[in-house]
Amino acid sequence: MMMDGGSASRAERDRLRAHFEPGAVRRNHDPEDPGNRWLFRDRWDAILGALRSLRDTNGPLRYIEIGSGDGEGLREVTLQEVTREPVVGLDLVVEGLRLSRTVCPGTSVVWADGAALPFRDGSFDVVTQFLMLSSVLDGRRRRRVADESMRILRRGGWVVCLDLRYPQLRSSSRVALTLAELRTLYPGGEISSTTLGLVPPLARVAAPLSPGLCRWLSRLSPLRVYRLAVIRKPG
Repeated sequence: MMMDGGSASRAERDRLRAHFEPGAVRRNHDPEDPGNRWLFRDRWDAILGALRSLRDTNGPLRYIEIGSGDGEGLREVTLQEVTREPVVGLDLVVEGLRLSRTVCPGTSVVWADGAALPFRDGSFDVVTQFLMLSSVLDGRRRRRVADESMRILRRGGWVVCLDLRYPQLRSSSRVALTLAELRTLYPGGEISSTTLGLVPPLARVAAPLSPGLCRWLSRLSPLRVYRLAVIRKPG
């Protein structure tokens, strides 16, 4: 399923395409680099652990990822059988959605704007967003995305999001998201959060020496690059 890109301006779609189309992502984040591989597995182990805890207590989950890109998250969720329900991916960069159909066949993909979601209220049990809010530079737009995420959740459902703790010094394509801002974006939501990962330049130096060194360094909270939050919608 492909749907129109919604209310996002052409400039916003072009910005996202330039920074996050699959070729650019591969150039900037070489998947063969040991540090990048360690970061990938570390964050997905944490994300999947959080999602399994929801599944274990609530059965099959109606699941959507906003900002699903080239299907990395959809593939992980499907391979690890987080839910037996069909998963949905949504993004503004249509090239990534086409690739996600290849890496995760059978997935339903939607070309739409996260700030104007084409779904009814309460359509999903879980909404995920991985480095997506960090990729929305305008604060008012981030608020609309958060509002839409909560709108399409059922009562008692969850938003699971992973975002950057620190601004990227060499890039203007992403911003940091503090716990205080998350509380502002999701007023009334019950928020639990943890930090994880390792600042990428350090991970790329440490991982070729020893994955254990990455694990040891990641015990130091100031060196953790991501915040993983689970936000429950009031029931």
